[in-house]
Amino acid sequence: MKFQKRFAFISFIAALLLPLMALAQVTPLIFERTQIRIDSPPTREKDKTPKPTHPSIFYDTEVRPEDAMKLEYIHTLNILTETSGVMIAFGAPSMVPLPTMKVYVPVDALFISDNGTVVQILPNVTLGQMTQDVLAHEPVKAFLFLKAGQVVARGIRPQDVVTGSMFNPAPPVME
Repeated sequence: MKFQKRFAFISFIAALLLPLMALAQVTPLIFERTQIRIDSPPTREKDKTPKPTHPSIFYDTEVRPEDAMKLEYIHTLNILTETSGVMIAFGAPSMVPLPTMKVYVPVDALFISDNGTVVQILPNVTLGQMTQDVLAHEPVKAFLFLKAGQVVARGIRPQDVVTGSMFNPAPPVME
């Protein structure tokens, strides 16, 4: 009888603690897959060259939250193709250095502002061999990693515009 009471009590305690133990597990990083587009900056009347510097470029992109900055390794960076990318998107624009990760395959790293404008590019960088912090000259909303050589091959430049749901597009202005 004594054993049955103890067993019932232990079972009752375990039933109470089981949901708490499930909450204590580490939540995995969730990411979404989306397609982004990179366009030349819109032309202005005063510009001498009214045509785009490159056609629209589309990338199937894995978008990860800013928690990905804490990771030592993102496997997808090793298998980027000419049509794929990985993006780390922040909740709000931040002055944050490019992450150092245990990834030894070179990538092109694009620093992107809140409105989707490419503010800086670090081509052909190996994240696992960086020896100093690299920051953009203004807060960024995301880092976009492409296969090394894509920036040069496709003519991507600072001031190009990345279109995706994670960016607030700049309102049209007349200059």
